[in-house]
Amino acid sequence: MKRVLLKLSGEALCANTDGILNFEFISDIAQVIKKCLAEGVEIAVIVGAGNIWRGRQGGKMDRVRADRMGMLATTINSLALQDTFIQEGIDAVVMSAVEMSAYADKYTTRDAVKALKGGKVVIFAGGLFLINGQIDPGEFAAFLLYISMFLNPIRRIVTLVEQMQDGMSGFERFVEMICIDVLIYI
Repeated sequence: MKRVLLKLSGEALCANTDGILNFEFISDIAQVIKKCLAEGVEIAVIVGAGNIWRGRQGGKMDRVRADRMGMLATTINSLALQDTFIQEGIDAVVMSAVEMSAYADKYTTRDAVKALKGGKVVIFAGGLFLINGQIDPGEFAAFLLYISMFLNPIRRIVTLVEQMQDGMSGFERFVEMICIDVLIYI
């Protein structure tokens, strides 16, 4: 594996604690991530916020507004992850497609890939396409995994076709070479 997208639920972040965050558990996650980084794996993290807020808790609130509150809660969790990762010696950056420059870098695919290739853990906060109340972070992570699983066989087929084309052009050159009339002068 070269690149991993890790989805952490908010509930997992508060496991076995009375508060909203279990920093021992987050530190354990950091240690596993550190080992993966040492093996050359690029790691991105998407985090939920069920330990702080769920959009459906909003009762009669507008669904989009309630979900946006949840996206803000993902930012709180992302900052907690980043802080713990940095304490554990892991370079981490929080990125958000929602403008919040005091808390996170502005998300662009180019910057995220550059950070990943630079050995940083990229933590996605505040939602990407999630702020319009269409999907939650877990569904988004599952979608990215599905797309990756769908595209990998297509990439393999393209590689195979390219290899076959190279082989055919090599074969054509070989046939041309052996079919040349040879004139011998005595």
